[in-house]
Amino acid sequence: MKKYQQEYNTPYQLKFPIEIEKIIETTDPVYTFCEVIDHIDLNKYLTTEERRTGRPRYDEKTLLKVILFAFMENGYESLRKIEKLCKTDIRFMWLLQDEPPPSHMTIDNFMNNVLNGKIEEILKQYIQLCGFDPASAVRGRGHHKTPEQRYYDKLTSYIARLKKYAEHIKICGNERNSYSKTDHDATFMRMKKDYMGNDQLLPGYNIQFGVCDEYIAVYDVKQYASDMDCFKPLMEKFHRIYGKYPEYPVTDAGYGSFNNYLYCEEHGMGKYMKFTMYEKESKNIKYHNDPYRAVNFRIDENGDLVCPNNKKFHYVYSRPIKGNKYGRTEEFYQCEECANCSHKEKCCKCKGNRIVRINEELTAFHKEVLDNLNCIHGALLRMNRSIQSEGANGIIKWNRSYTRARRRGLNAMNLEIAMICCGFNLHKFHLKKIAIRKAA
Repeated sequence: MKKYQQEYNTPYQLKFPIEIEKIIETTDPVYTFCEVIDHIDLNKYLTTEERRTGRPRYDEKTLLKVILFAFMENGYESLRKIEKLCKTDIRFMWLLQDEPPPSHMTIDNFMNNVLNGKIEEILKQYIQLCGFDPASAVRGRGHHKTPEQRYYDKLTSYIARLKKYAEHIKICGNERNSYSKTDHDATFMRMKKDYMGNDQLLPGYNIQFGVCDEYIAVYDVKQYASDMDCFKPLMEKFHRIYGKYPEYPVTDAGYGSFNNYLYCEEHGMGKYMKFTMYEKESKNIKYHNDPYRAVNFRIDENGDLVCPNNKKFHYVYSRPIKGNKYGRTEEFYQCEECANCSHKEKCCKCKGNRIVRINEELTAFHKEVLDNLNCIHGALLRMNRSIQSEGANGIIKWNRSYTRARRRGLNAMNLEIAMICCGFNLHKFHLKKIAIRKAA
């Protein structure tokens, strides 16, 4: 009993400081985080009504700080991991102040109900289309079905299939061709690396980042499989936030399209987006100067295309591009004679006269993009994009281990990516602050 009393009355508790911040180093990111958060008015984001019944709520500002700091430190943390950090990590204890550690359910309810809002209803009920009374129908072997019943059974099977197709179309919408059964907002896409190791289509979201000065200035989560369709919504979101469009939107070849170039032309943005054949156009001199390419054909005094064999191309017809929202059309021109041409083996592989498709506006856009990207200013912008934009993606994916979505639903994914961007920017600000302090 005496020995137990001696071990119990140890001086370790007396050594624990009353002020927790004395244990935390002055260079810790939590101080940078609080410096930024304290200058933000959180009341406009936390507008929930007070509850008069039940247990008292957790302080919403404290919960928001804990969640944001978790995303800042580790890129992404599960709710159970955040709950554990509030119990074991002294920095989270300091952020909680006198509040008890919240459970993972409390954090989840706060993120879904306060930050995310209500989930809209997607599906609607369908009206029965057949008025046949099934009570008079016969089933089983040995029963002769009337023609009306056979027609009714066949019709009901068609109706059930039609309802199923209508439900699929309703979920997909007009801008998608697939969806996941476990997450209706997710679209099947071709991933760079799938988890099954067989290069199959997997459900996912198209996440877009707009990086400026090493910070993520804007983000967007879309259901489109192509990056071309994500450019305009991202720029519109940038305009809503900052009140203007970016002057030099620099992207890779996945965003270079006629629609996006025309969109930049309408909103006064420079065309610095690569197109599909940019590498060949800029680096492959043989391809660029190929005399058998339609864009390199000579135009005579009458405005007609002339091939290397001095044969004219005559206008045949124009055709609008399917699904193009800007009304893009292509003009088709046919050569007047290719039968006895000595250049036919190199010029075309068709049996008859060669037909070429030309869009003068798109060709002019490509030339403008080549001039913009190949100048000194354009080269610096391309180098800056490869460092900042690709670097931000690399840090989030590999340094912070965010290679897979943790939440389901478009609204939940928007919230998840917003938290990741906030954590990334706060961490980047902390690193710059430390670098400036060391340089001084």
